[in-house]
Amino acid sequence: MQKEIVICEECLSQYYKNASMMTELCPECSHILYNYINCEHSFQNGHCLYCYWDGSQSDYIKSIK
Repeated sequence: MQKEIVICEECLSQYYKNASMMTELCPECSHILYNYINCEHSFQNGHCLYCYWDGSQSDYIKSIK
């Protein structure tokens, strides 16, 4: 079964739709902005093996980190 890939509205990274608790944000952005549980990222070939986030950060996310 193939996982559905969607694009985060904040950082514009692709991520697995079912990996995030929010429908429009990747696990990383939903964690930083709304304190939802984040993925335990493990990167291989430029993407997280678990949520498919690519490490992108919007200027806004960078400014609040």
